[in-house]
Amino acid sequence: MKKILAGIQQNKVFKFASSVKMAVLVMLLLGAVVAVGTIYESRYNAQVAGLMVYRTPWFLALLCLLWINIFSAAVSRIPYKRRHTGFVVTHLGMLTLLIGSGVTYLYGLDGQLFVQEGSRSRVVELTDLAIRTARDGSNEVHIFPFARSLSRGALKNDDFSLLTGLSIQEYLPAATRKGEGGGMGGSGAPGLKVSFGLKSQFFDVSETLHSSSKPEMQMGPARIRLVEESGAVSVAESQKENKKGNQREKIKEAVAPGATLVVLNAKTGKIMAEWPLSLLRRKSQMAGNVGIILEKEFAKAIVSNNHLVEGDNPNPALEIRLTKDGKEAREIVFQKHPSFSLSPEGFYGLRLMWGGKGESVMGEEAVSSSLSTIASEPQDRSGNVIEFHVNKNQLDRVHLQLFKNNQSVLQKELKKGETAETPWMGMKITLGDLAFVEGGGTAPASEGEVMPIEIPFRSPLPRSALRVGGQWLMEGESRHFLNGNENIEVYYGLNSVEIPFDIQLHKFEKVDYPGTETAMSFQSMVSVNDESTQTLIRMNEPLIRDDYIIYQSSYILNPNQKPVSIFSVNKDPGRTLKYIGAVILVLGIFLFIVMRTKWYLKRFAGAA
Repeated sequence: MKKILAGIQQNKVFKFASSVKMAVLVMLLLGAVVAVGTIYESRYNAQVAGLMVYRTPWFLALLCLLWINIFSAAVSRIPYKRRHTGFVVTHLGMLTLLIGSGVTYLYGLDGQLFVQEGSRSRVVELTDLAIRTARDGSNEVHIFPFARSLSRGALKNDDFSLLTGLSIQEYLPAATRKGEGGGMGGSGAPGLKVSFGLKSQFFDVSETLHSSSKPEMQMGPARIRLVEESGAVSVAESQKENKKGNQREKIKEAVAPGATLVVLNAKTGKIMAEWPLSLLRRKSQMAGNVGIILEKEFAKAIVSNNHLVEGDNPNPALEIRLTKDGKEAREIVFQKHPSFSLSPEGFYGLRLMWGGKGESVMGEEAVSSSLSTIASEPQDRSGNVIEFHVNKNQLDRVHLQLFKNNQSVLQKELKKGETAETPWMGMKITLGDLAFVEGGGTAPASEGEVMPIEIPFRSPLPRSALRVGGQWLMEGESRHFLNGNENIEVYYGLNSVEIPFDIQLHKFEKVDYPGTETAMSFQSMVSVNDESTQTLIRMNEPLIRDDYIIYQSSYILNPNQKPVSIFSVNKDPGRTLKYIGAVILVLGIFLFIVMRTKWYLKRFAGAA
């Protein structure tokens, strides 16, 4: 045995494998690769960095070389002496850590489980892709998984071809259909097109709306729609008029007779006072011991930089200052949205609203000039609604309007690259390109027209596409194919696995920060299989069952549906090895340091 070990230690290949030269070379290569991965992650996202670097065979090969170098260095010191203790223990810890990481990579699970309140599921969605096939009249489903890639080309799967008689002719890692949100092509009909980004703690996507082909969509908790307008006056022009000192006078002159400000008791709703706006302009009034001062009036109010300014569309509003015992508060009153208030509880026990016979602060001429715009505005604004109001003569901006259950909660003018945040779930909206697309009589693009696109910066990966049997399948789509006399359904999308138990969601609860719809915390009451015991899963309190750890990850709330809880499901069979490796590594470093101290050298000097 000693002769065999001595022979190995004298081998030139082994000597290089255990040398400092190889260690330095591998560490330099790993450092360079990690730097490249960091660049990819900063320019794109973590998923792209994984596909380009961290999940590639050559990166795994580098880790294997590192393991070989560490193992060879440890073997090269045999037979060990006492002074080698720290060295050996440290190397043992590193080897154990790398083995644990390898076990996790090969056999681990990391995905998402979607469960709607009142139902159960055990299907976990993964990040890799798969093709599923099923014959008509058969419950048997065949799954052909494959790893997601950023390389374009054909894919070969003999089992799939044998079963279906079809071949996978082409794979596109990022694709779009003509007329879909990718910025290319058109719907065939002329119309306005607006692209925008949506980002929250649950998604980060880029979308496009077209006034003819795709004027509305659903995204997370909100409906998003594009409203085409005409005859709008820009906010910049209105602000210029304000600077000239003319805008306030014009609004005063246009106020319809009988317009009033109504003051109500915030608790009982009883009317305490009602004054004509003409009276409020002359002097402030008192409601009990609260002073009411009319600061500004707006005919087409929108919110810009946390202030009301004149916008494009009729939206009468008043800015009121309330004073009590030396304290002040600011309130906004909208004629179109009487229940709106900056404070749900009111200020100083009072609520203000628009009242009187006056229907608008717009004069007859102003109202008639914007009738087409008002008539085109959507009427159904239940739930959460985001509206982009766009005029084809002013394609440098949009008028963003947000509604919650038919009540306006935000109005803001956005230009390209500017961002607004919704009051629900902290969703951020970033405006992209605006354009008027001339249709030219072209027919709409057919379903088969799929084209590759560039992967966008700092956004999730777009959908991929497969060309199967001469037809394109976008990720998440299915088609029927004939194989002889058999009708076979082929679905292409995310791969999924089933965990060995069901998660039943009994109740989902969300707690918001006061005065907002941004989640402060959220939790799910669940049970496993048919067990009577229920378990609460919170953001930092997961459910652990059969080596699976189930975390509360996020949620989906839609106005007309039961809430959906999203759980992260993690199984890490290498976790124990990684913990043990970390402990051994720390112990080895401690021993390495201690055995080089003066105290140790003096006490154990000359020890072999």
